Amino acid sequence: MNEELKNRSKVISKDLFELSDFLYNNPELSGEEHKAKEALIRLLKKYNFKCYDVDYPELETAFVAKYDSNKPGLIIAYCAEYDALPSVGHGCGHNLIAAVGSGAGILLSKYVDLIGGQVWVMGTPAEETYGGKIPMIESGLFNDVDIAMMAHPYSENRVSGNSLAFHAIDIAFRGKAAHAAADPEKGINALSAMQLVFAGISYMREHLTGDVRVHGIITDGGAAPNIIPDYSRANIYVRAGKKAKANEIRERLYGIIKGAELMTGAKAEINSFEHSYDDMNTNGILSDICTESMNETGFKNISHNMDFNASIDMGNVSYVVPSIHPYFDITNNIEMNMHSKEFAKASSGNYAKKQMLNMAMALAMTGYKVITGKEIYKKIKKEFDLSTRNFKEVKNDN
Repeated sequence: MNEELKNRSKVISKDLFELSDFLYNNPELSGEEHKAKEALIRLLKKYNFKCYDVDYPELETAFVAKYDSNKPGLIIAYCAEYDALPSVGHGCGHNLIAAVGSGAGILLSKYVDLIGGQVWVMGTPAEETYGGKIPMIESGLFNDVDIAMMAHPYSENRVSGNSLAFHAIDIAFRGKAAHAAADPEKGINALSAMQLVFAGISYMREHLTGDVRVHGIITDGGAAPNIIPDYSRANIYVRAGKKAKANEIRERLYGIIKGAELMTGAKAEINSFEHSYDDMNTNGILSDICTESMNETGFKNISHNMDFNASIDMGNVSYVVPSIHPYFDITNNIEMNMHSKEFAKASSGNYAKKQMLNMAMALAMTGYKVITGKEIYKKIKKEFDLSTRNFKEVKNDN
């Protein structure tokens, strides 16, 4: 299969490079990826995928593209992300993620007519903000999927590992305005309440485990220095290695907020401003097959470091269907911060495109091995069922 796959990848390489370049040169923010969606659908239709819009709130720029062999078999889904970052562009390399997902889907589609099954490319918008995969899960789009995969650019090749679960918490305090010099005793300072929350978070950090992150910003702290602020607002992220721990820290934060209410008299309103992300539940058997495939398609020095101290909405998918989220080097092993202009520039380089093409081959090969391996999927599903057995209880504790 290897030589045939490499030959087929050369045939589609021009289309994938052009797609990646187009996304790089036309970066669109989360939920606004109309040009990206059109470009992806245009490419996938060229290779005989049937493409469907998603009729669901928040998902105007989502889509599902399907290639059906009309023979029994597994449904293999590749997730494509394509949103960019404000002022940075594709500083997380989503232009490459979209090309990898599309390329893997197109390559595997060349085999399913013989081996059976279906190949789906899932256009998943807004990973950088509200997490487009989550409403796609809620709308049932992953219900029939047997395996889900994607790959992320990085500064090294790395196996699929962990990620941090997180909650996005919006806090608003309402107090009472008054003249800050003439009548301060008549006011209730909403900003003071918020400052107490941030102080409480700072004191709490001393007693948190290493996987926990709590960080945020004050988005509204008052109108003028001579007015007691009657309104203050902040956005805070709570992250942890597992969903249960993230829930626990969130409850502790709620206690801090309650304390700030009691100390100041201001009243708090608490909401979510983005979807909560689950930790990444990497399927070990599927990951091992992918790592083997990466070796076969030219990847070297693949790190087995499982820790990734960020949050991804693929984590939510990984508790619905067996999933992986490996990483591929686009900087030639030069350490470089993601979400930076330097990383964005690297995502447009020739080395990154070569790596992208190899990653598309690796994911296609992984799908092929799962479909054709008689007992492989049973083992993958058994591991998945064991890993998610206790998750529903945690999931409902929101």
